[in-house]
Amino acid sequence: MQESKFEQDLELGLQELEAMEAPGFWSGFQEGSKISIASLVLYSTAASIAT
Repeated sequence: MQESKFEQDLELGLQELEAMEAPGFWSGFQEGSKISIASLVLYSTAASIAT
């Protein structure tokens, strides 16, 4: 039985999401987000002080 194009695409999409279930993926993502936000706040504060 052949799968439809939609079913094949769905299966590929689900396989990509499985990697995100790996331990540490989301905690690493959270840490990266915190660092990015802190950098933006520091930069905007420094820019407002300089002007």
